[in-house]
Amino acid sequence: TLWHQQLLTKGAAIFGFPSAAQQSVHQCQPLKLGQQLPLPSVSALSEALGCYKDNHKDRDLGQLTSSILMSHEKCYSICKRLGLKYFGVQGGAHCWGGSTYGKHGKVDEKKCSIPCEDNEKQRCGGRLYFGNCEQSSGRSSCVFAIDESYNQEPTQCAVTSLEGKPWWMGVLETPAYITKITLLNIDQLYRSHPDALRAVTIMAGDDVCFRYESDESFVKRSFPCDTVADQIVIRSRMDSAALTLCDVTVYGAPIRFRGVVDDAGPLRVQWCQQSSVSGNGYCENAFDGDANSNHNARPCAVTIDEATPWMSARLEIPSLVTEIKIFNRADCCGDGLNQFLLTLDNRVCADYEGATFESKSFPCKFFGDRLRIKSKKNRAISVCEMQVLGYPMELPRDAKFKALGCYKDNHKDRDLGQLVSSILMSHEKCYSICKRLGLKYFGVQGGAHCWGGSTYGKHGKVDEKKCSIPCEDNERQRCGGSIFNNIFEVL
Repeated sequence: TLWHQQLLTKGAAIFGFPSAAQQSVHQCQPLKLGQQLPLPSVSALSEALGCYKDNHKDRDLGQLTSSILMSHEKCYSICKRLGLKYFGVQGGAHCWGGSTYGKHGKVDEKKCSIPCEDNEKQRCGGRLYFGNCEQSSGRSSCVFAIDESYNQEPTQCAVTSLEGKPWWMGVLETPAYITKITLLNIDQLYRSHPDALRAVTIMAGDDVCFRYESDESFVKRSFPCDTVADQIVIRSRMDSAALTLCDVTVYGAPIRFRGVVDDAGPLRVQWCQQSSVSGNGYCENAFDGDANSNHNARPCAVTIDEATPWMSARLEIPSLVTEIKIFNRADCCGDGLNQFLLTLDNRVCADYEGATFESKSFPCKFFGDRLRIKSKKNRAISVCEMQVLGYPMELPRDAKFKALGCYKDNHKDRDLGQLVSSILMSHEKCYSICKRLGLKYFGVQGGAHCWGGSTYGKHGKVDEKKCSIPCEDNERQRCGGSIFNNIFEVL
């Protein structure tokens, strides 16, 4: 079963968060008519009911009310206004509401451990979940990999046809910082085709988390990751195989966006490219803030006449994009933009075929940082300005942590319970990961491994000389020993 974490409240107004399948419930206290509560708190107006399991196909709380900058108070306020009796917070970012709760049962409070986006001292749920999926072909639907059943029979798993380089792709409910991806394969007793997971690339967004290759199949395996994304792609490198996925589990924490309480603002572009350049029509002209549509007065970005010309750009910060506005050339050649494809991270924002326009806005409700406009014609395109609106991802603040010393670890009973990364480690990188995951302590070990947890020291402190292995990403720092952690406190 898949666990969702939520905080539920019982009373006149109830709220809920969509994330892991656990919830906390509160009962609302009556107020006197006219009583002033300028800054109401959930503890004052409701009673926590606990952590409860959720299910993607049969939600415990039926109404998703918000997925932006969540706290207990915000979810309470939303669901109160909607007249919902219970509310639940989930996945750090989601607020659910409903008139009943508890259909999937109560669970341990530890299952509801993700910090709330808008109040890190509060908890708003657990692991990450998918909203939808696709696959390259299918004898079975892709949703069997995200249905929380964990059944390894062929009829209960996502299975592609026997084909070359099969793939599976899932989109998370919310953009997130991803630390680990776990795959559950089909039971070997049922296998009738070559296993595509014997040579597979696991990606989060555009970043490769892991390239796996083996002569033997695995039943269940976890792969480290360290990136921000909202898409997971499992792509086989085999020329003839069937991809079988009984479950795809993603671990991490939802990311925050700046300014989501305000109107979407302009997003800055870091760099751009184009398929070709005509004269002085460089792609930078499309992002200089000047929407003048006369190329002779102020250069636009212009390609030459060629087969399906294109322009692309990368945003300075991965962002939740809401709208893209394109200013066409007016002095001539505007019909170059009457058939084109506009994408963000390979997802289609607009497939335009229409009349020539001077300027036009296209809604684009995706998370990403790679923009691309590609003509469907064999004719030059001219873009005098491209304005991108949305909410940039909130970058982590400067590292603030305190060294606590060198501590012994144990392979059978880990001092810090969560391995969060094993790639190119440094003190700052481990801090950044554990900070985003809401972990109070972090430890570096063996030069490459980052561990996090809420307590430390169960096996005792040792001499600093035991923690002498240089960090892989910063040889001036020490990243523990073979079974010893340099432990730090997140401030």
